[in-house]
Amino acid sequence: MRKKTLKNLTKSFYIIARDRNLEEAMYKDLKKIQLLIREIHPARRWGILTLRKNLADLIGECCESDPKLLGLFIEEIIKKDLSRHIDEIITLYKNLLYESKGFQIVNVETAFPLSDEEKKLIEKRLKEILKKDILCDYAVDKRLIGGIRVKIGELYLDLSIKNKLDKLRSSILKGVQSCQTQTLL
Repeated sequence: MRKKTLKNLTKSFYIIARDRNLEEAMYKDLKKIQLLIREIHPARRWGILTLRKNLADLIGECCESDPKLLGLFIEEIIKKDLSRHIDEIITLYKNLLYESKGFQIVNVETAFPLSDEEKKLIEKRLKEILKKDILCDYAVDKRLIGGIRVKIGELYLDLSIKNKLDKLRSSILKGVQSCQTQTLL
């Protein structure tokens, strides 16, 4: 439910910003707000009223686009208790922005950070396969153990060692269950 709320809220905000030709300026302002929320929110020293007041003051100072629109959006985020999801909101907004420019958004997860050379190689190969400009978001997830996970729209490719081990485990368990069933017969 929360994920759907995040998507709907961010998409609505993006559409309004786009209709006012402010989508790129809003993205820059959102990045600034992201930094501010990171500074304010983790401490959890302040209540919602203080968070609202601090952000309202800061929006007025740093906003390059439309302070009123941005303020309403941030107010809605705070009211729905979504400020801790600011990174996800920024990613959703960025994806909408780049997709509108014809880019394919690709999420790449690996167990360890990739070098710039490895990233360039992945991007080159994906661009050849997709025949589109791409924008890769890289993330590190140590639980993968090794390998890579790629998400392109609804397509999900999991070539991680964790996935292979999970499949092997499942296969072994099915084999054991099958042997037990045959023994009982």
